[in-house]
Amino acid sequence: MWITAHIHMYQFFGGSTRGLIPDNLKTGVEKASGHSAVINKIYHEMAKHYNMAVIPAHVRKPKDKPNVEGFVGVVSTWILAALRNQQHFSPA
Repeated sequence: MWITAHIHMYQFFGGSTRGLIPDNLKTGVEKASGHSAVINKIYHEMAKHYNMAVIPAHVRKPKDKPNVEGFVGVVSTWILAALRNQQHFSPA
């Protein structure tokens, strides 16, 4: 499901990024340690296919996650602003 969500996202946007900074979730990162991480095999293959780097957030480094989560907030605001005046369901 995780990989499929990425693929659908890349298809929707018409391409991929040069790199990803995921949190250390088990679906993407098998083992996270101080300075290196072991990326899940399928996640690594997907990254290789799309010619991008996967650089997981550092373990116990509070400066990594806020940067990523802050960007998610900005993107969410853009998406919600674009959808604000659209009707997505018909009233009964």
